Amino acid sequence: MTNLPASGAPVSLVAYDADLPTPVTYRYSLGMQYDMGHNWVVSVGYQGSLTRHNARNQNLNLIFSQDLNPQIQNFQRFTNDSNGSYNALLTELQHKFSRSFQIDAQYTFSKAEDNYSGDFNGDFTQGVYPFVRQAEFAPSDYDVRHNLKLYGVWTPRFFHGDHAWMEKIFGGWTLTGILSAHTGFPFTPFYNVQVQGIPNTCSLVYTNSGYCTVRPAAYLGGAGSDYSNAGFEPGSSNFPNPSTSYFAPPDLTNGGIPPAPGVARNSFRGPRYSSVDATLGKAFGLPKLPVLGENAKIDFRANFYNLFNQLNLTPLSTENIGTIAVDPVAHTQIVNSPNGTFGVATSALGGRIIEGQVRFSF
Repeated sequence: MTNLPASGAPVSLVAYDADLPTPVTYRYSLGMQYDMGHNWVVSVGYQGSLTRHNARNQNLNLIFSQDLNPQIQNFQRFTNDSNGSYNALLTELQHKFSRSFQIDAQYTFSKAEDNYSGDFNGDFTQGVYPFVRQAEFAPSDYDVRHNLKLYGVWTPRFFHGDHAWMEKIFGGWTLTGILSAHTGFPFTPFYNVQVQGIPNTCSLVYTNSGYCTVRPAAYLGGAGSDYSNAGFEPGSSNFPNPSTSYFAPPDLTNGGIPPAPGVARNSFRGPRYSSVDATLGKAFGLPKLPVLGENAKIDFRANFYNLFNQLNLTPLSTENIGTIAVDPVAHTQIVNSPNGTFGVATSALGGRIIEGQVRFSF
């Protein structure tokens, strides 16, 4: 490259590939439905997608750290080399018990994978290994393996024929409910790295690189497998010991580019989720009027979110194991400051919410 500064304050550069391919997603699906009689219908299907050429922000100073120009503080390159995929088995069972009551059960078994679950992935997110793109291909942040929904609706009709006017007053009820339950989202364990003699900076590979988090070299086992809320509350049995006892740290004593991580991105699972939502509605029919017509009505509705006020902890995304203090002169490192809240959710999702609605239609 020519015309780069040789003196003065360091600058930051941004570059784009000359021939950036267009991001593209291929979607495909296959399904079948079978009527089993007696108002029972079963559906089985497959749905998938492939995403290619998602954008990524890459710091070339990290890649070519041996030939750094001290006047170039950061050299950001935008390229399209991230990929993703999704595959899912879709099942559904529907049944109408009568004209006024029906249920619908849906179960999905799926897997979503990618290099990064977002746009313009940089090299400084927690635990990212920017030197080998394939090392980041793993379950997506939003990957859910098992997902169940059970839905029911009841719309009784009490009066017919000559008593239809009474239905407008005493009928018009609707009761719905939906059970939602799914397995937990994945999360990634990582270490913070502090280079001795360079306080309060991210200085892996080179000084002020902005890179200071690494994934473990290995998982040593010993963690529990309770994926209920109780497994991620303080004092749970999933990670009862200091967080540093479950992982082997990478060897950073030689400096330069860190070794490839031995623990994959998003290799652990957080708390599962379940809740019941419901709706209770009542429609009042209005008398036939010249302006409003014969179908005018007022609808009152109460929506109940998380009806039973179930506790659902916030998903975990990245979990700090502890700090690795590296001395590049003595070629030593010390792992300290184990995180006392590793694998513990620090907050919860919303509790019961009741919402009222009134609607006039004609």
